[in-house]
Amino acid sequence: MVLQIFPEPSASSVNGSAYVITTANKQYKLTETFAAGVYSISVSPASSTAIVTFYTESGITTATTVSGIISVNLASAVTETYVQSSVNSDLVTITQVANSVPGTEISGTLDTITSTGTYTQTGKLYVVCVGGGSGGQGGGGSGYQNGGNGGNAGAIVGKLVYTTASTAVTIGTAGTGGAGSSGVDPVNGTAGGTTTFGSLVSAGVLSSSGGGTNGAGIVSPNLYTSVKSGTTGGGGGGGSVGNFGGAGAGSGIGTGGAGVNGQNATTAGSGTGYGAGGGGGGGNTGTSGAGGAGSPGVIYVLRGF
Repeated sequence: MVLQIFPEPSASSVNGSAYVITTANKQYKLTETFAAGVYSISVSPASSTAIVTFYTESGITTATTVSGIISVNLASAVTETYVQSSVNSDLVTITQVANSVPGTEISGTLDTITSTGTYTQTGKLYVVCVGGGSGGQGGGGSGYQNGGNGGNAGAIVGKLVYTTASTAVTIGTAGTGGAGSSGVDPVNGTAGGTTTFGSLVSAGVLSSSGGGTNGAGIVSPNLYTSVKSGTTGGGGGGGSVGNFGGAGAGSGIGTGGAGVNGQNATTAGSGTGYGAGGGGGGGNTGTSGAGGAGSPGVIYVLRGF
């Protein structure tokens, strides 16, 4: 089979080019090149299938439409492009929808602040605050026997700031676990404290519950992995009588404490690292176990980038 060279686009589209495929299942080479970026490839009618192969310096990328469309991310410029479709006279459109992000990931010197006080570095800073983790609930005792919820994780909040003077910083305190009870519902722990970098960045407690009975703790999402990788999370819920407690969530910044199994008066696991919630106490037919403590917050500051 002879590989045919395609002429200039037979039709134009917004931000892209459209091609009429003369003969089905033949491979055509386009005369155009494409810059690095994200492209949407469509075929009309949508019941047809188009296959577009891009040849770049970093390798070969092939995109096959599904229900008439597909997106492809090209990391480098395309030097050769080949296209085919499944039906005569199909219209194949290649449209650039986004540019590749230029530049490189930020990097610099990372300062980790674990104590309330004053930060003396100035200038351009990327600040990530993690709130203190809350304590888990104590389990319910005789007559109730419910497992306590795990404590909430601290929230993770980041921001690019610029300072010309020293900045007062506050590290959010760790919450304490709720007491085990002998005849009431689970007893709440105390909330974790708010972590602040002056008036510029502030992080309290994650609003979602850290964990429920027999439930694993909820991860506090970290959107600032160029500054600090990893997450923190809430404590696992304690088990009611006859049920197991849940594991804590989060890794890299903090990990929530484990919840205690039901029919157990043991104190639940404490959060470790930073911003993690304590585990929930297990429900018991007698006196139940207390909830675990949370872990304090932290501030990460990236400078010199």
